[in-house]
Amino acid sequence: MPRFSARALDGHVVSAEGLRGRPALVLLWSPACFACVHELDVAQGLADAMAGRLAVVGLFQHGRERDARDIAAGEGLRIPLAKVDGATMRSLCGWDVPTALVVGADGTVAHVLRGAQPREVYLRALADVLPRAR
Repeated sequence: MPRFSARALDGHVVSAEGLRGRPALVLLWSPACFACVHELDVAQGLADAMAGRLAVVGLFQHGRERDARDIAAGEGLRIPLAKVDGATMRSLCGWDVPTALVVGADGTVAHVLRGAQPREVYLRALADVLPRAR
């Protein structure tokens, strides 16, 4: 996964390096994108269902942090949301939002999901990176 580092709206730093070591879902979104807000809800549900097994973060470039905070509050989001610069956004998704990167624990991008997706598509993609239950 391309390197990135950004301060989340809650003040914590999120980075590609910080995600390494466990599977991750990185959602690239825009506060002005209705489909993106739906994807954030799906991502939050996955984060809740897979707590401790999956890191989930939302990155945005366009829009104001205030708008992102309002969306997070209105949707009850608890996943880290961070604003990144244009070069970072281009390297991660080429401006197409929503885009989700399903990332293995080693930092390798296993799947790129472009556009709004049902939860089942996320679950199938995540099955490739999550440790198998024994």
